[in-house]
Amino acid sequence: LSQEEELSYLINPYALGFLEGKKLKASVLSSLKPLLKMGAMVRERFEKELNLLIPELKDRHKTMILEAAAIASYQENQASPIIQRLVCDDARQFYYITPLRALCWIHEERHYVKLTPLLAHHQRLLDDFRARIWEYYYQLTEYKKNPGEEEKIRLSHLFEEIFSTKTGYEDLDNRIELTKKKKDFLLVVLDYPDTPLHNNPAELALRMYVIKRKISLGTRSADGTKSWETFFTIMDTCRKLGVNFREYLYDRISKQNKMPSLSSLIPIPP
Repeated sequence: LSQEEELSYLINPYALGFLEGKKLKASVLSSLKPLLKMGAMVRERFEKELNLLIPELKDRHKTMILEAAAIASYQENQASPIIQRLVCDDARQFYYITPLRALCWIHEERHYVKLTPLLAHHQRLLDDFRARIWEYYYQLTEYKKNPGEEEKIRLSHLFEEIFSTKTGYEDLDNRIELTKKKKDFLLVVLDYPDTPLHNNPAELALRMYVIKRKISLGTRSADGTKSWETFFTIMDTCRKLGVNFREYLYDRISKQNKMPSLSSLIPIPP
């Protein structure tokens, strides 16, 4: 996110609060306090200081601390603008990266696809409820085009109505209740209409990388991994901007430079 070559790590009040929320032992939290005065560090130095303070730190706790310190450093970074909203699935690693976290509706609906009703009646109940979800989703897409306070209130109330449904099919009812608890994260779009409702483009880019890794059985070196990541990033950016990837590569490799840079084609919001 910060577009830096190397991650930096920082222990500040935010990082300590993050770790407290993850139920890290109080004794470990207390041992981290000397790092409050040391500022951001590269990983090698941070791990060295960590080992000096807590020599017998468990691997699980070390991973938690590194995660918290990396996020804290990112949020303190003044060199690049901090991303305020992130659209993602409900994986816990995304919980604290940005001030606002919007959940992907496509991921949420997949939970319903995974239900396996044994009775035809339960299957009909599931199909009917999934249809209601998609109908509501399309209303959200229309709201994005023409947002307004009255429509915002209506959609918020409609969410409550839909996800308070009791069908009598226990697995479905439990799933509906879980979705209802995520209301604030699924409806970020009501306050910020420019928020995407799903993150499928990012999923597609990752899927392409995974397929390549399976076919090639991975890379042989760190340079190979970096090369993969670079070219997949260029290819995905070309796809999103409607640029022919092969033509762009040929233009740059042949040094003709007739095509504009990809960065100049990225639309900048007002």
